[in-house]
Amino acid sequence: LSINETVTPEEIKAYYEANHESFQQEAQVNARHILITLDENASDKEVAAAEKKIKKVLAKAKSGQDFAKLAKKYSEGPSNSKGGELGWFGRGAMVKPFEEAAFALKKVKSASLYVLVSKDLDQVKDEINSLIAQEKAADSITDKLDHAIDLLASGMKLDKVSEELGIAFKKSEQATVENLSRAFGMTESAAQTIIALPKGNATDMPVAIDGGYILVEKEADVPPSLSPLKDQKQDIE
Repeated sequence: LSINETVTPEEIKAYYEANHESFQQEAQVNARHILITLDENASDKEVAAAEKKIKKVLAKAKSGQDFAKLAKKYSEGPSNSKGGELGWFGRGAMVKPFEEAAFALKKVKSASLYVLVSKDLDQVKDEINSLIAQEKAADSITDKLDHAIDLLASGMKLDKVSEELGIAFKKSEQATVENLSRAFGMTESAAQTIIALPKGNATDMPVAIDGGYILVEKEADVPPSLSPLKDQKQDIE
């Protein structure tokens, strides 16, 4: 069953205004850094040397030298080839001291703070259109399934129900619990219920499958038998 629903601009705007919290984006920072590595067991002399080096780089940055070029030259971290670029990140993505320092900075050459309280309607209108269309389709499908169950309960055959409601109808190949589960993504118990249907009877409730629901009517029973070798030769090989 395929249903295409039309969504108006007024519906999109109303949904956006009623669901602002769904489109909020937390504060993010886009930062560069210059990393001077230091072993946790470093000696006082090594610590002092690292501090001297980073203060020297800091002085160059404060004097107006290009931070990215300084990062490429002095940084010992993996981002040095990109000028120390770390990309956008939110709170919780970095170690706490670095995070606090990055979020405390105003926009400068070394880092920039980007806060977006809510995405603009234009940014999310396609997403909203899809959400509303899905909701409408779900309501329509529910109505059609309820009507189909009523018609089946009245004794109408599944092919006639299909014609009445415009729902796709298809005859399957011989089915087993295994291939029903595999082909449709239904549970094993649902497949067993279908196999156990009396000949000529239909399911009294929709069966959930991957991407939707199906109604099933058993047309015939095939008794157990030994599959001919020619049909199984390739699998056996």
